Amino acid sequence: MPHARTHLGAAAAALAVGFSSMAGPLTPPAGPPMSTGKTLTQVEPRVDVATLPGSSEAVHVIDRPGSYYLTGDVVVPMNRVGVSVEACGVTLDLGGFSIASLESGSVGVTIAPGAERATIYRGRIAVNAVPISAIDETASGALFENLVLNATGEGPSTRVPPGSIVRHVESRGGGFRLLGGNIVFDRCVVLNAPVGITRQGGQVVTGVLVSGVLIDGIEAVPGHGTPPVGIDLNADAFIIDSVVTGVQGDGIRVGEGSSIRGTTVADVQARGVVCDGGSLVVHTLVRDTGGDGIVAIRSAILSSMVESAGGTGIVLGAGSTLENSRVLGAMGPGVTATNDTRIVGNAITNGQAAGVVLTFRHSVVDSNLISSHANGAAIEATGRHFVTRNFLINNTVDIGGDDPTGVGIAPVEGAIRTASNLNPFANLGL
Repeated sequence: MPHARTHLGAAAAALAVGFSSMAGPLTPPAGPPMSTGKTLTQVEPRVDVATLPGSSEAVHVIDRPGSYYLTGDVVVPMNRVGVSVEACGVTLDLGGFSIASLESGSVGVTIAPGAERATIYRGRIAVNAVPISAIDETASGALFENLVLNATGEGPSTRVPPGSIVRHVESRGGGFRLLGGNIVFDRCVVLNAPVGITRQGGQVVTGVLVSGVLIDGIEAVPGHGTPPVGIDLNADAFIIDSVVTGVQGDGIRVGEGSSIRGTTVADVQARGVVCDGGSLVVHTLVRDTGGDGIVAIRSAILSSMVESAGGTGIVLGAGSTLENSRVLGAMGPGVTATNDTRIVGNAITNGQAAGVVLTFRHSVVDSNLISSHANGAAIEATGRHFVTRNFLINNTVDIGGDDPTGVGIAPVEGAIRTASNLNPFANLGL
């Protein structure tokens, strides 16, 4: 055992010597402590925009990729641009400052053709003409974030290139004109503008997502063409949890394969929602429209509500479905439908004309409450329709129209349940 303890002591001493030879000196270096990290400027070199020269068109020109920032407000002279972005991969941090002017023709920021992936954020742009203008669709992939845009002239709107993201932006006096598709609008506001979110000219704009957006007070500039639309997009648009109100023209227009969910459209002078083939409207409220509430072609309207439409509550084109929804107080018919439509499980009440008007052929009207209309279901054209199991209450005429005999009640004829007609598929009139 003494020998074992001797060996263990020698091993410990050898380890101590080894560790001490591996460690550095314990005496600190002379002088004060110094940082071993890098500054933000060293990590991402940033350039003060005030140090950049201008041109005949712009106060400042950014012609190289990189990160730029404002150290003060930029005042834009008449008919000039505050900052012209002429390179790819430019990030412009407004730093809470403004690019501003009350002079006519003043533009905040322009993005030159081909200047992709421009980022503009954290500040205010208030000018007479266009706050931000992508010159054409080749300036793709931009990001506009945490901005307040204010256009004071007649008809100006920010021009957004394809593949862009517009997030947390408030725009007053001007809306957004889209130069292409695949654009995301997230938590934005458009107030008192001549357009909301719309296509630039005849541009085809597909694949646009509008989420959590408020659009209010859209009125045309006198002498500037037809009444504006709150949101006007082509195919594959997605409008979610948004509000469109106070529009001089239609509230929302979308093309094929679009979806409108959890959205409110109110106080519009024309139609509330117009959607093309293969579209879906769900959990959406449309009220106080000057024209029709919803116009749908080969589309589905589910769990939605139309209230106080100035025209027809819901217009169903061929191949459309209306299910589990409510139409209340339409000045025209509650629902009109052409061929091959399904109207199932709805409440259609308190209208000034017919509750349901069927034209052409092969529509199904099943298990609806149709109440307080001049005519509950009006059959206006020869064709085999199935009007079954509906509750027809307080209507002047329950089932009428030009061709009420064109109603099929499978498996036997007889539109209204009576003492002699106990068919379970017949309608109940009270």
